[in-house]
Amino acid sequence: TTRYSGDAGIKMSLWNKLLMSIKNLDARLLISEYITSDSKLLVNRNIIDRAKKIMPDLLYDEEPYLIISDEGKQIWVLDAYTVSNEYPYAQRTTINVGEDKKEINYIRNSVKVLIDPYNGTVDFYIMDKTDPVVMAYQNIYTNVFKDGDTIQKSVSSHFVYSEYLYNV
Repeated sequence: TTRYSGDAGIKMSLWNKLLMSIKNLDARLLISEYITSDSKLLVNRNIIDRAKKIMPDLLYDEEPYLIISDEGKQIWVLDAYTVSNEYPYAQRTTINVGEDKKEINYIRNSVKVLIDPYNGTVDFYIMDKTDPVVMAYQNIYTNVFKDGDTIQKSVSSHFVYSEYLYNV
């Protein structure tokens, strides 16, 4: 099974050092004495891009926010939305998705994505178990989603209502 939150970086074997040196056109990656086999290279540093690569079926808020838990740990919070254009008996509307427009008739803020800025782990938490779309995703992608009830209170107490969803 794949655990997405634990696969935060690429282990830097000699082969990976060579490949990353070629990809980045930078020989320093290959010859540096500071990069060892225990080193990890975080390739996708943008937190929205990281979440999109793991779970591209969700729509992501473009404004993540940083919280600090009661234990002093920094955590990026990214709101994720389930959307559909085929939900029965629902009114259609058009939303802005980046530079594009998308026609939908269903949107819910059912997922919170928590990203650790130190090691890059990405965890998807289902916050609304009554959302049929996210529950279908959970059945399809069994190892991606976690129960939102397992989030520490020191973290969930900092959650805010999504301005994007409010504007929709």
